[in-house]
Amino acid sequence: MAISAKLANRQAKKDTPSGGVALLLTADVQAAAVARIDLTDLWGITSRLAARLIALGIKTPLDLRNADPQFMRERFSVVMERMTLELRGTP
Repeated sequence: MAISAKLANRQAKKDTPSGGVALLLTADVQAAAVARIDLTDLWGITSRLAARLIALGIKTPLDLRNADPQFMRERFSVVMERMTLELRGTP
């Protein structure tokens, strides 16, 4: 849930009418929040790493969430596998 918490925090800060509160309780709401950010908005994704991901067809955090975690581990690292799983809500 770490990614969901970070996304909720980011959304709450940007949406001032909400009073600084954002709830991402359902999978649909979480997917919508992930779809609104860039790859480089994710912690640890630099522009160079984003370019490598884009070359593989992963253009958004939503694409990364839907990627095969095992492939991400083999291609990048265990950290990328964990990020893929966190985007799905798996700690």
